Amino acid sequence: RTISRDIKFMTGTLQLPLKFDREKGAYIYHGDVPEMLNLPTTESELFAVAMAHKAIAQYEGTSFEGPLKTAFAKLMSRLDSDSGMTIEGWAGLLSFQPFATNDSNPEEFEILTYAIRQHRVVDFEYCGQKDSSSRRREVEPHHLFYKLGGWYLLAFDRQRGQIMKSFALCRMQDVTKTH
Repeated sequence: RTISRDIKFMTGTLQLPLKFDREKGAYIYHGDVPEMLNLPTTESELFAVAMAHKAIAQYEGTSFEGPLKTAFAKLMSRLDSDSGMTIEGWAGLLSFQPFATNDSNPEEFEILTYAIRQHRVVDFEYCGQKDSSSRRREVEPHHLFYKLGGWYLLAFDRQRGQIMKSFALCRMQDVTKTH
């Protein structure tokens, strides 16, 4: 029964060219299959997309602007064409007051997100808030978070007895994966 519902959904809602091949004893595609399907979109999903667009605006002029706009354009191209979703159409329905953001380094984000996902240790030069001299830190990163206009890394600090600390990304330099 589940497979019957799935096939009905795939051929009906998604309009995929499926047919049963008696020789192979399986359903196969006959004809072109879109690279990425446009799935039906709910109102709350459209609202979330509009919020994401407004949130991206706060990164204009930063090193994140390009990658964010590219990712958003890809998302928009996959929306259900029947949804009527256009950013222009939502512009007057939603306002969002952006907050100040510092310009973090996208390469550091790549290293840190990879290290968090793969449970890798990273090290970096860190300039403390009170002390202008920097020190090399070796940490086990666990989480990135945004707070009051800045990005922070929550990590176990190996030099300080495995205590969990937060590190401001704007005070980090030369971030590298160690192992």
